[in-house]
Amino acid sequence: MIPFKIRALTVALDVSPLDIMNLNVLERYARLLRTIQKSCKDTAIPVWSFRIALQPIALRFLKKGDLILKMIKSVYSLCERSGFNYISIPLITSTDDLKSTDVLPDILDRLIGYDNVFLSFNIKEYDADDIPLISSFYASLLNYLCERNALMAQARISLVLKGPLMTPYFPSASSLSDEVSIMASLLYLKHISDLLRKGISLFSAALSVSNNVNEILSNISQNLGIANAGVDLSLSPWMDESIYDVINAYHGVDFPYMYTLYDINRELELASMKTRSIGFNEVMLPLAEDNWLKDLASKSILRVRDFVSLSVICVAGVDMIPMPNIKQRKLEAIISDILTLSIIKEKVVGVRLIKTKLNPGDILSLPLFGDIPVPYL
Repeated sequence: MIPFKIRALTVALDVSPLDIMNLNVLERYARLLRTIQKSCKDTAIPVWSFRIALQPIALRFLKKGDLILKMIKSVYSLCERSGFNYISIPLITSTDDLKSTDVLPDILDRLIGYDNVFLSFNIKEYDADDIPLISSFYASLLNYLCERNALMAQARISLVLKGPLMTPYFPSASSLSDEVSIMASLLYLKHISDLLRKGISLFSAALSVSNNVNEILSNISQNLGIANAGVDLSLSPWMDESIYDVINAYHGVDFPYMYTLYDINRELELASMKTRSIGFNEVMLPLAEDNWLKDLASKSILRVRDFVSLSVICVAGVDMIPMPNIKQRKLEAIISDILTLSIIKEKVVGVRLIKTKLNPGDILSLPLFGDIPVPYL
């Protein structure tokens, strides 16, 4: 039995969400996606989920009203007809776009009703002077959805700083290829930790898994005449398969110390250079997806400020974190800190917060994610 999974097999299409509005285009790609999914059924490594990444479109091209609804309905229909689990809409968002966001309520209102559609706002170029504008935009977005009790919709939206990035990870996934490509993310923390305890280096362990998965992707791509974009080697947890397993096996520690995470990222980066890789290739710390992180947050050992500080090390250091019921200005201040650290990091950073009406120490219950502690600031 293979001791790890393909967390997501993501197909990057060579079309944008607006192209999918053409019914002939939609049907053609739905057939292709069904063929790709069928070809994965007999692979040696189990596939946990199937996802679709589309090419980015500029936010300024979207107008209020019917166009947005038709676009979201079309990408939803592509996902349903192909039998895939999720689909992403990446929006290129300039700082000029953020000065007039009249279209935003229409986008958010439409998104709420389609629970397999994900969205990312990709801000490629910005500097310190733009931080107040960006933080105000994202805080307003979170508050808008919070007031409508649309908590799961917040979980399907990311702010991608210095994006877009071609990655299989949602909500930040984008297709930046001119040809249909397949890429994969991994659920392999327990396997990696087992190998570390046997004396195998993280570099060798990650490289071995990536090469195994790439062999499968290459076979599929050759048979179907599509491209293999590669594997994102990021260490991403899911509940009991925790990042604790890796950091404890790697450095013998029981806290996500910066040096440990930094050293692990160095090993992942080296491994990514020796295999066909794509995306982030870093440690991820999604609070809602890791039972150990939940436990630390419930005991106030990890607070919001800790996740913020760790974002300079981890691509998604501030990911799936419920925020307490704080005023917009304080929320903007926290987001501004994340933006400041992203400028220092000089890499693509994904951010995903969930604004709630709860107090620190309360429990937020969400479908799929279970009980999540609302951390203290």
